[in-house]
Amino acid sequence: MTFSTGYTLAEQAIETDFVLPAKDAGVTVLGTSRITDNLIVPDLILGRPVVALGACAFYNCNFHSCTVPESVTKIGYMAFFCCYGLEEIDIKGNIDALEWSTFEYCYALKRVLLPSSLHHIRDEAFSHCSSLESLWIPERIETIGSFAFLDCVSLIELVFPPTLREISETALEGCCHLKHLVLPPSVEFTGSFSGITLPTYETIFPDTEPDKSIIEYYSQEVTPDDP
Repeated sequence: MTFSTGYTLAEQAIETDFVLPAKDAGVTVLGTSRITDNLIVPDLILGRPVVALGACAFYNCNFHSCTVPESVTKIGYMAFFCCYGLEEIDIKGNIDALEWSTFEYCYALKRVLLPSSLHHIRDEAFSHCSSLESLWIPERIETIGSFAFLDCVSLIELVFPPTLREISETALEGCCHLKHLVLPPSVEFTGSFSGITLPTYETIFPDTEPDKSIIEYYSQEVTPDDP
């Protein structure tokens, strides 16, 4: 892999297959040269804790599963962008946010274990994850960004906890098979489409039928109202 410490690339190549930047005592993984079906990111490299995965760290990598250790506190944007073969990932780290396009175009992704520390899912984080059927949302989640689940066509269930404050009006656009959606009654819908008319939202509890107006809205293209 590629990482950041104070070592030269030659020294890194001898000790590890991760690539890092030289910054501080912590290690940021920038990529990997490892060819494997199951990637386990180590919690220590060259005696230093792995604290972050850099932007585009595993762009277009071919592993099928990945485990991120507890030592990791940040995952950069597009970290797993276009990992077409990625089927499952277990994020054990103390992550506050999934940055934009973290898993975009991970077509095969079916199983995602998110950390309980997660507060934010940024724009397009799971966009085009067309094999994802369900996802456990951590109890501390506060915001969901634009197109976060765009075209997740296999997604059939999402349950958001009472801590959710804001969700983009386009977050679930193209989720055409969504059957069960739970939202807290106090959630605020946000977005950049000025003048758009949103349908009436209400809390959907697990033992009730979903509001079909919400499902139909998210399965259609969202466009601004005519001036």
